[in-house]
Amino acid sequence: VFRVHEDFKWISASDVLLSFSYMVLAMLSLKYTIGINALIYSSLISMVLAFLYDYYNTRRFVIISLLGKLVFDKTFIKSTFIFSVTNILWQIISKIDVLMLSVISSNTDVGVFNVGKQVIFFAVIGISIISSVIYPPLVRKLSKGTIDFQGNKKKFIAGLVISLFICILLFSFSEMIIHIIAGNKYAESVIILKILTLFFFLQTIITPI
Repeated sequence: VFRVHEDFKWISASDVLLSFSYMVLAMLSLKYTIGINALIYSSLISMVLAFLYDYYNTRRFVIISLLGKLVFDKTFIKSTFIFSVTNILWQIISKIDVLMLSVISSNTDVGVFNVGKQVIFFAVIGISIISSVIYPPLVRKLSKGTIDFQGNKKKFIAGLVISLFICILLFSFSEMIIHIIAGNKYAESVIILKILTLFFFLQTIITPI
């Protein structure tokens, strides 16, 4: 509901809370070698925390009763169903490359690829958080025909320039980044990171779509 009201500070805080809580719980589970199941529980706990946070903020805009009478809005359910399916497919697609590599190659190759991919993943997460704040009002204005293309042209260009600058930094300092994050053991990840900088730039371009 607060996404509809476009109160963007809560949207960003919700996304950050989800990512940060999972990161902390996952790191703790790895530090104390709890096991792979702990990662699953970490993901579930972080989702519950994000849900409670969203529920608390949503109640600031409307009166909500979780156990009240349910009224189904078919139009709303249809639209959210499409977004839900898209999100599920995106999660599968984002992991399918690692799965394929694990089948046709060795564990070492999977590790080398995943280190480079995770660096780009955090950059993409940053773009996603920004886009969830910037693009909804632009789409609303576009649907009403009130958007000023000339006035927003500079903003789009600025976004592309910033994205290109980040790509240049990642490409130029890829060796240092991999060394700081993973050490010399995954030095081969440098070439993966350089290749995926192109993916990051393309992701920035298609995000408004």
